[in-house]
Amino acid sequence: MKERPILISAIILTLIVELILMVLVYNKIGVERLPTQIGRLTIQLILIFWVLSTKSPDAPSMR
Repeated sequence: MKERPILISAIILTLIVELILMVLVYNKIGVERLPTQIGRLTIQLILIFWVLSTKSPDAPSMR
């Protein structure tokens, strides 16, 4: 895994917001929408790990 501080920061922020939204919806609506939200979070985590584990092409130098 390469060092991608901006990408990793954006992912962490996205996960925090997603978890906050899950808690707020759970408190407001209840368990009714929880399976859908857990499914969406699972898909997001799979895609995040896929993006972080793939090699990115080397960017051309900006000289």
